[in-house]
Amino acid sequence: RDVYVPMSGGIQDGFLGKIINDANTSDGLAARFLFNHIVIAQTPASIERLQEIDRILFEDHRGYDTMKGIFDRLVAFRDQEQQVLMDMDARNHLALFAQHLKTQARKGSEQGFAAYMKLQTYLYRLTLLVHYMTRRNADDAKVSEQTGLHAISIMRFFIASMRRAYGTVEMTDRERKARAILDKLHQLGGRAKPKDVKQPIKKTVSSKGASELIKALAEKEVLQEVLEGREKFIELVNK
Repeated sequence: RDVYVPMSGGIQDGFLGKIINDANTSDGLAARFLFNHIVIAQTPASIERLQEIDRILFEDHRGYDTMKGIFDRLVAFRDQEQQVLMDMDARNHLALFAQHLKTQARKGSEQGFAAYMKLQTYLYRLTLLVHYMTRRNADDAKVSEQTGLHAISIMRFFIASMRRAYGTVEMTDRERKARAILDKLHQLGGRAKPKDVKQPIKKTVSSKGASELIKALAEKEVLQEVLEGREKFIELVNK
């Protein structure tokens, strides 16, 4: 009775190649993964915010009751045949976005092409899911324009995460190290002393290698070096 289905999980960049490769692309397995790359915020959540989340989830049960209600409703009618219509605005938004996915698919690699085409089918499945999650009379109501726009927003997140995952697999070793520097600089608030960036990632990028890459990124105007008195800082360039 304790069987459960994992909703998401973590994976290191180095293992992505075991999912995204020629074999898994040809049989369609890789395209079925919905990646969700979460960027670490520059500022941690406040203690008050964490306490509020704990209170919602565990004390007054609002979070638990909400999620349980959603899944109970979805399970209750999953085996029932039901036709759901869309209003014209929702239909137009979704059709345009599906066309956008087809266009983007042709601009990338063969692996990316398969992922984009699979995401196109997920677009309508996700729209239906959002519809049933947000409308109590979902069987009788048409999918609204707002529901279509919500689904597109969610799809944009999955598309961006997919592009990062596939891009990671295609990166050279030098590019991975450069991204490690930029990620750490972002986590430090977008501005830090070079040693504060290099020290935490020394197992990934040597100090000498990091210095060379920081110089190269500065030449590309991705980051810039700033002198304040006798101290040197590097900071991300906002474009």
